[in-house]
Amino acid sequence: MSIDLDEFKRHTGALAEHFDDGLKVIGDGLASLRESTEARFVEVNQTLGSHTQMLAQVMMDVEQIKFDLKQKVSYDDFAKLEKRVMRLEIKSHT
Repeated sequence: MSIDLDEFKRHTGALAEHFDDGLKVIGDGLASLRESTEARFVEVNQTLGSHTQMLAQVMMDVEQIKFDLKQKVSYDDFAKLEKRVMRLEIKSHT
């Protein structure tokens, strides 16, 4: 069984071309995947940036609420003050 050298070269050339075409398809697919992944990361970073800004605003709002609550009179203090005012009103009417 003899193999013709020209036929072997033609066959290996066709295999190499087929292999190169396959590599090109894989390379194109990877390039497309990289582009879409990069675009998705940009979107995620933008979303994260906006969420970070919202979280900062919420934290500032919570701090303001805490400050405002510290300025409020407690119920116990209010009840004591109410009793004092009632005693003063009673004294002033007599």
